[in-house]
Amino acid sequence: MKKIGITGYIGSGKTTACMIFEHLGIPVYYSDKQAKEAYKQAEIQEQIVQIAGEPVYEHGVLNTSALADIIFRQPEKLALVNGIIHPYVWNHFLQWCEQQESAYVLFESAILFQTGWHSRFEDVILIRTPMEELYNRIQFRNHWTEEQISRRLQQQNISPDAVETCKYIVDNAEADLMLPQILQIHNEILSE
Repeated sequence: MKKIGITGYIGSGKTTACMIFEHLGIPVYYSDKQAKEAYKQAEIQEQIVQIAGEPVYEHGVLNTSALADIIFRQPEKLALVNGIIHPYVWNHFLQWCEQQESAYVLFESAILFQTGWHSRFEDVILIRTPMEELYNRIQFRNHWTEEQISRRLQQQNISPDAVETCKYIVDNAEADLMLPQILQIHNEILSE
């Protein structure tokens, strides 16, 4: 079974692309969703509180806004939190793969290149959207300020060199149709 990464900035259309792949029968592992599950583990909660302080949990529930405000302003704390969450997610993904029966699986992550995990996959699919459209989509969907959007996008920065390593690119500007592009990629992967 092939393991393929799928990435793109927040608001790029990764979730929509993943849903299309799922309709084609391809299992998709949502790393962000599993990371949120990790934060519920008692031993992980203890470690996160040591890094970010008590206010990040309210009655055992993660206050994501409070944590984001801390870690996106303090890169050293972001690195410490990632050092806890990322190994948990990767190990869970490998266990999940053992339960799948498919020609290939997708690992969805907005920070595939930032973690260095892109090198763990046979191929990478990049969902690409013009920056102006990203800002508009994120503002409409999340109601964030431009500063909040900029900080998040900086954390997810995908360099031109990283783009060059992506075997597959899906353009998702307003005028682009994703479905034909994804069908072509799906058929190419199956024919390999």
